Amino acid sequence: MKTIIKAILVAALFMLATTPLLAQAQKIAYVNSETILREIPEAQVATKELESAVKGWQDELEKMAKDFQEQYDDYQKKQALLDPTTKSAKEKSLQEMNQKMQQYRLEKFDPREGEAVKLREKK
Repeated sequence: MKTIIKAILVAALFMLATTPLLAQAQKIAYVNSETILREIPEAQVATKELESAVKGWQDELEKMAKDFQEQYDDYQKKQALLDPTTKSAKEKSLQEMNQKMQQYRLEKFDPREGEAVKLREKK
């Protein structure tokens, strides 16, 4: 019985003594992916292509927003003079423009399924 207790004590002391040695053996590395992407020519080309595509989409979205705002401002000015049928048609047209603009934004810039995300993952 004393032998078993001594064996357990020796094993416990051995485990306590070797634990710090095992912890020192672990190494941690840090990779700066931004630096790597900045210095690899293929990554630079892919980044430029992505930026170019996103810029085009943003320009198109801004154009759509500008057109919508001009149409809306024109409607606001003339609304009192419009007959109910024309007024209703103009309101429907404005709603459709706004929906198309929102749909375009989602198609291109949705954080989960937008083309910008897909293109970034592809590159």
